[in-house]
Amino acid sequence: YIHNISQDHFITLFGKDPIIYYSKRSRNVRCSIYSKEIYKFLTEKLGLPSGERKYNPKNIIPLTFFNDNELLRNAIKGLFDTEGGFYQHNKTSQRLYIYNTSETLLNSLHLAFIQLGYKAIKKERWIKICKKEEIAKFFNEIGTNNLQKQLKYQIWLEEGKVPSTARILEKLKRL
Repeated sequence: YIHNISQDHFITLFGKDPIIYYSKRSRNVRCSIYSKEIYKFLTEKLGLPSGERKYNPKNIIPLTFFNDNELLRNAIKGLFDTEGGFYQHNKTSQRLYIYNTSETLLNSLHLAFIQLGYKAIKKERWIKICKKEEIAKFFNEIGTNNLQKQLKYQIWLEEGKVPSTARILEKLKRL
């Protein structure tokens, strides 16, 4: 995902090749660009917060995004691609989640879902969508660029059950 989607977006949007870091200790991957011009654009023009985000009250979806539902859908898609999941809840139901430890971001995300007509449930560290119709609406209107989540959704449509992550990863190896 980092190489196929994020890296291409960085190059398309900013005209710069990002640096990709693989952390051995925390098992994560980061895609970064160091540029004062891009920093100023993101923080001053778009209003994205900088620095520590967990307790930053400015850690919200920029208010200007609420004037354009397409921007809201893209913000939600980005959060779902990086911090979301689609899981089987029990034999007959499924859940779509977006996890985050920033209360202000979750509040902002919840307002975005409400504006777009979703019945999302907000808790302390996540937002979830439970109803089958709402999940279908989410994937049709907002969608995902994350191939793993796309495959999970396609298999769920075909079989009526969300496949395990292990099954999806095995399928991705064969592609």
